[in-house]
Amino acid sequence: MISHLKNSLAAAEADSDWQLFNEEIDKLETQIDKLETQLAPAKGNAKISNGEEVGQIRVALEEARSKGKVSKEKNDTLEAQLAAAKEDGKASNKMIANLETELTAVKEDANNLWEKIVNFETGPPVAEEDADSVAICVGFKLD
Repeated sequence: MISHLKNSLAAAEADSDWQLFNEEIDKLETQIDKLETQLAPAKGNAKISNGEEVGQIRVALEEARSKGKVSKEKNDTLEAQLAAAKEDGKASNKMIANLETELTAVKEDANNLWEKIVNFETGPPVAEEDADSVAICVGFKLD
């Protein structure tokens, strides 16, 4: 979704509202980078108690990718790091919990950004009374 958003936003770069959306996308990418940094030390810390926790993270990552909230490249990087940690048998439960928390936060931020973009593109909802006022001003009224 981030790459899709960047593509759709590129045409409106000069508009300040679109610039704000771009800045929010950059913040999300920074948060994803932070996740990668947090996961790296887990490789040398503690053993994975079972594969189920890694599986849950993998499901969360897959959900994020399918919803387009995390770029495929970033998602693949995280997934590769998780696979390496599993192979080495080293990743702390605390680090996994932190990763899940961060992913949840990133997904929420991305959902909020998506709502802002949809609202920006469609404009705020118009109350029926307002629609009638506008219609009268332009000389017609819709039933």
